[in-house]
Amino acid sequence: MKKLFILVALFACMNTAYAASSKLTGIVKNVRIDNNGEGMIRFDTAIENMASCAIEYYQKTYSFDANTQGGKAIYSMALAARTTGKPMTAYGTGDCTEYPNTVESIWSGNM
Repeated sequence: MKKLFILVALFACMNTAYAASSKLTGIVKNVRIDNNGEGMIRFDTAIENMASCAIEYYQKTYSFDANTQGGKAIYSMALAARTTGKPMTAYGTGDCTEYPNTVESIWSGNM
């Protein structure tokens, strides 16, 4: 019973954290990659519930790290969305990992 309670409590915490994350659905307007492998995806729509570490200038932008497998996948998806003009949905991490105190990092995306 104690294990079940811990599992339920853990799930509730994870679900709350996910619910508080940022989100946007929009058209990819620009994909940028820097020489260190970090990049940005700019959309035509502002981020809902943007992280407090991000500045207003980047309210339509998420960042990613193409040095990781996940970052490479997000980069590919963003390029596909940009090329086809199809909308992409993106979720933020709540952190500004790649560009501290500037742009929120992307957690996942789909199109």
